[in-house]
Amino acid sequence: MTAESYFIFVVETLLPLLIFAVLLGLVVYVSTYLALRNFFGGKSWDEVNE
Repeated sequence: MTAESYFIFVVETLLPLLIFAVLLGLVVYVSTYLALRNFFGGKSWDEVNE
């Protein structure tokens, strides 16, 4: 495997996985944030901590 074909392989394999992981993380983060906000009655974190 030459360096060029290896690079293409890495881009074609890891890039979609990386993009998928980032999108999945974003979805989980947003849904968790919304769930927690609803759970605390729409208060911000500052109000909850007091």
